[in-house]
Amino acid sequence: MGGEQDDEDRVPLLTSVSVVCREVPGVAVERRVLKRIEKFLDHSQRCWFDSACGQSLSLAKRVLARTGWSRDVAVNGLCHAGLAGRVDVIQWLCAVGESVGTVRTSELVTLQSFWSGSLTSIAASTGKTLLMQWLLEKGAPVNVKDGQGSTLLHTAGTRGHSSMVQLLLQNGANVNERNDKGQTPLHLASSVAMGKPSGLELLASANNTNGNRQTIPDTLERQVSIVQMLLDNGARANVKDCKGQTALHLASSAWMRDASIVELLLNRGARAFDLDDAGHIALHYAIVNSHFKAVEFFLTKCCNDELLPVKDLWNALFAAARGNHDGIIKHLVQELHVDVSVTNRRGRTALLEAVAACTFDSVGALLDQGADVNRADRFGVTPVMEACRQCDFDTLHVLLQHGGSVRDVDLAGRTAMHYAAEGSQRCDHYSVFNRD
Repeated sequence: MGGEQDDEDRVPLLTSVSVVCREVPGVAVERRVLKRIEKFLDHSQRCWFDSACGQSLSLAKRVLARTGWSRDVAVNGLCHAGLAGRVDVIQWLCAVGESVGTVRTSELVTLQSFWSGSLTSIAASTGKTLLMQWLLEKGAPVNVKDGQGSTLLHTAGTRGHSSMVQLLLQNGANVNERNDKGQTPLHLASSVAMGKPSGLELLASANNTNGNRQTIPDTLERQVSIVQMLLDNGARANVKDCKGQTALHLASSAWMRDASIVELLLNRGARAFDLDDAGHIALHYAIVNSHFKAVEFFLTKCCNDELLPVKDLWNALFAAARGNHDGIIKHLVQELHVDVSVTNRRGRTALLEAVAACTFDSVGALLDQGADVNRADRFGVTPVMEACRQCDFDTLHVLLQHGGSVRDVDLAGRTAMHYAAEGSQRCDHYSVFNRD
């Protein structure tokens, strides 16, 4: 069976063949062929209308002839056709709606289905620009909102469809419209990478059939272009949402491979020291979410004229120590005069945290900046003991070279030798102690 039009034209003929074969058993038609004919003819009887709209125009017409027209059925059918990219089905349904259902196309395509939203929101989320262009030409409102108050521009920006964003802006989309959370399209576009790449994304990037392994970086590049586009079209960088957060707060919270969006926002007037309702500046979220590229940019480019909260500087020191970012450590201590001996709630210094995380470069940087090699936490654990507990020979060797003591005793009465004896590499540790 060829194209859809051929299938539709053959329905009467196939029906006649089927009837003849059943009524005249002597007709020489293979049973296998007859079953295929009957299966084709009976398919529309077992098919739901929305499913038919996602498959073919001819099937959708046959099912509609059986079920009849209703607005809810048509909306569901439109959404399934939109997901499948069946523009021919969409155009036919809209024509039927205006002639039979007495509903304008501009209204029909914005009605919400129970599961999939509206056709316009589907077009925006899937990046079908040709479909969206047709919908807009038919009078679909460009600033229509979904159940969460998000416009088409919110949706397209979140999904990374730069061509769709451009089309919507050209057709008058409100670049500063807020959703129910008080967020503008700039908020959502800046925060699209809210987590590390999933296993499926990494697998898709590694096994791209075109040999292009830039899937994840390309996502960030598209988001940067979208943020740029929104700013160029009048997006306000310092608008706050219902939590008092700006786009910069959200961009700093996102996991990204570089600080492109953070840098772009700051260069376009975003205020680095605005507080949200929780009393935090954007740097706080960059530190908490280990967005070290953003942390580095904040510290090196934004701290010339204003003082950062001391607590954020301390948090940055500990985060850099655990993340093995020696450059950030040096900048914090040398340029911003952060005390390298500051402790957290457990009485642990940044050096102890670096040793526990086995971040060798951080250990070296902290020692070079004057960290006390024998400073214990509130349980009496020293950096040397921690290195023994982690079975980290290289770090232990550096600590001993900088005067680390093997004779200190913790509150439980244990020395570094006890920690070494518990480690899987105690022979190596013993050899270091013997040399000491």
